[in-house]
Amino acid sequence: MVISDYASIYELTQHGFAANEQDAAYKALDAGVDIDMKSPCYANGLKPLLEDGRLSEEKIDAAVWRVLSLKNELGLFEDPFRGSSEALEKANLLTPAKRQLARKVSQEAMVLLKNERHLLPLNRSGHRRVALIGPYADESKMLGLWAIHGYPKDTITFKHGLSEYLDTSRLTVEKGTDIIRDADFFAESGRPEDQASGQISDSATEKKHHDSAVAAAKRADIIIFAGGEHTLQSGEAGSRTKLRLPMITSNACLTSSRR
Repeated sequence: MVISDYASIYELTQHGFAANEQDAAYKALDAGVDIDMKSPCYANGLKPLLEDGRLSEEKIDAAVWRVLSLKNELGLFEDPFRGSSEALEKANLLTPAKRQLARKVSQEAMVLLKNERHLLPLNRSGHRRVALIGPYADESKMLGLWAIHGYPKDTITFKHGLSEYLDTSRLTVEKGTDIIRDADFFAESGRPEDQASGQISDSATEKKHHDSAVAAAKRADIIIFAGGEHTLQSGEAGSRTKLRLPMITSNACLTSSRR
């Protein structure tokens, strides 16, 4: 049995290989792809293709037979969840051993590009004032696209982590700017309009965040910038063409006369 990758049959249209979704469905099934993962091409296109004679009932039946045969071999008709249970889920997810491994992998994945004048690690008992600035300064949604079933509530924000480590009287936290300022980006990503409005501040709010961040930066001896990509800017169909921080509006650029 052959299954497509996630929405790959639909993506035949985006890559110019198929004229439309129905044409993509025809070319995929004719090539021997039995299951259309996630996209609507088979669900919407196979019946019209059968009715107009482009696909035969025998070819569709053959794909269906391979799918049903595999499900039967796996015992899914007798046990649709095949041994899955809430008890097993609780026993295997977020265990201490897995949390420890995740922490170890995260630590090994960090890259310190330049530690000028041995600025790091920050001194817990020092007297320097620290400004934590950026859209991810106090944001828990940092898991990324392929965390799949991760929960933001399980993450530790930069603010929380630094507050546990530093004297909070020396720590100032400001958002500065939204992670994304371009409403068109959400539309182009196929997201509903209300998702964009829920994540993009109005101009007055953005200006207020900007001014507060600049003021905090000027008062600080050390500035930590917590920026990066939005979840939708990475993963499949989210590749970036330029290796730089995501573009933010010019009025959100932070400057400070102190080093």
